[in-house]
Amino acid sequence: MPRLSEPLDPEASPVAQFAWALRSLRDRMGTSAPTVDEVSAREDIPRSTLYAALSGHRLPRREVVAAIARQWGGDETAWLTKRSEVERRASTTPVPERHESGLSPESIDILRAAGVREPFDAGTVLMKAGEPADGVMLLEHGVVKVVASTRSGLAAVLGLRGAGDLIGEMAALNGSPRTASVLAMTPVSVSRIATDDFTELLHRHPEMMLELLRIISGRLAAATHQQLDLATGASGRVLSYLRMLGERHGSRLPNGSLRLAKFLTQHELASTLGISNASVARALRDLRTTGAVTIHRDEILIHPQS
Repeated sequence: MPRLSEPLDPEASPVAQFAWALRSLRDRMGTSAPTVDEVSAREDIPRSTLYAALSGHRLPRREVVAAIARQWGGDETAWLTKRSEVERRASTTPVPERHESGLSPESIDILRAAGVREPFDAGTVLMKAGEPADGVMLLEHGVVKVVASTRSGLAAVLGLRGAGDLIGEMAALNGSPRTASVLAMTPVSVSRIATDDFTELLHRHPEMMLELLRIISGRLAAATHQQLDLATGASGRVLSYLRMLGERHGSRLPNGSLRLAKFLTQHELASTLGISNASVARALRDLRTTGAVTIHRDEILIHPQS
């Protein structure tokens, strides 16, 4: 059975503090405390709902709190009062904007609850091509790039991944060695889930498998569009790719422009798009001249199409 992740930071948010307290309630009961599976069966509440309640990322419903309190030796009335107070506090706490991945909030909560949180510095190799697939990672924050080597030995960036994205799932699903490496472009935090736990989660939650299939299908469609861009010339291909990156990993300004941090070098853009470094340099110069982009030291602004 998947284990809950390491203890939450009790200073993180009112909801995280509430989840911390619920876990402490279970811990105080010791070995006699029913497992999540047992609570699920006794209270007729889905396991995914219970894991989400203990993840600290969403305030559980009142009936879920009451059920957990009953099973783990708490006072129902007192815990429902605590929940009401947390709801009041949480309503005044700003919610950080997060990247929209193809995974549902419910699936993200389940993966978080089954994983172990790990931070990494920028430049760290999180996964290496050729290694066995010992697990998957759910990105909590930060940006990573997925890189593979071409037959000529050049490194091609297959894509960027951000908060809410799952990495390493393909190798975990088919049991083969990893075909690409994953490098942290910024400081990142992940929840690592062992391969066996991940596959068990998919068996228990078939809706998560459907979400993964949609994500994989979307990536294939994006690759097809990238191939179609081959006919647009270097400038069109560079602009299309930068716009896609900006929409997925950047932020939108009030004037409609997309702000994108410089995650990739010109060489990486060239290898990803299958064109020469000189072609990328000319394309960026042309795009800047026509006003399609503005290039600063640490960021690129991609302006709306006229």
